[in-house]
Amino acid sequence: MSTNGQALAYAGLEGLEISTHSFSRTALTNLSNAGVPLRVIQEISDYRSLASLQRYLEVSPEQKKAIAGLNYLEFMDRFERLVSS
Repeated sequence: MSTNGQALAYAGLEGLEISTHSFSRTALTNLSNAGVPLRVIQEISDYRSLASLQRYLEVSPEQKKAIAGLNYLEFMDRFERLVSS
């Protein structure tokens, strides 16, 4: 039995279509959703780059909707005022 299979059997999850990879992905996504900076998550998860970590994290439909609701021009106007002050 593989290490993955042993871990799932130990947790009483044998036979389900899950993996230790999915546990890791869920844990790191939950850290990100809780506001833990990506750089910290990168450090504790041992990813070599932020780009590879970001590909690994899940983005929920609610997060996508929140972004879609942003007014980009208003954001840029506020950003420019902040930078120029």
